[in-house]
Amino acid sequence: MLLLCFAAVLLAAVLVSALAHRTILSTAALFLLAGFLLGEDTTGVLHLRADSPIVAQLAELALFAVLFTDGMRVGWADLRSAWRLPGRALGWGLPLTLPITAVLPPPTLATRPGGLPALGASRPVAESVTSQR
Repeated sequence: MLLLCFAAVLLAAVLVSALAHRTILSTAALFLLAGFLLGEDTTGVLHLRADSPIVAQLAELALFAVLFTDGMRVGWADLRSAWRLPGRALGWGLPLTLPITAVLPPPTLATRPGGLPALGASRPVAESVTSQR
């Protein structure tokens, strides 16, 4: 049923993509709306839980697809003209954020068993999150 729903929403997204391109909305909004409408609490067509393995796999595939298609749309001229803000974020923001998040981890990790070692987040946060699967 999940595959059938995905195929139907994908077909609808392709059919309205030209219209969505001209508006402020994107086809991702269509997928969000379809997920809400087909969900267990609304129509009950799809029965998925947030902790099911298929949801994690679909989220990873969606992230890959979004990043890949966005990367395909960016040209060299765009990169040359708009490098300052991402450069500042990576050059200044990342080095400042890493020690802060290592010392003050998010409270959601502290509530999970095994989410944090004894002395704060000495192992990478990603490792502690993925070990909870």
